[in-house]
Amino acid sequence: MGQMSGLGLLQHLKNSNCTVPVIIITGKPSQSEASYLESGAAGFFRKPVDGDALVELIGSVCL
Repeated sequence: MGQMSGLGLLQHLKNSNCTVPVIIITGKPSQSEASYLESGAAGFFRKPVDGDALVELIGSVCL
């Protein structure tokens, strides 16, 4: 993702008072789901993504 990590992006959005739900999708096995969820992510998926679960989560955060 370039110069900023996913956790860095979440922190930046939080500091900017952004209320847009963020869903993390990663292919890196070392990234911790708990870290992202504790930092405010609406959801976390590892690739390959279960499409049905992703659609369900998107539906729940967009209501």
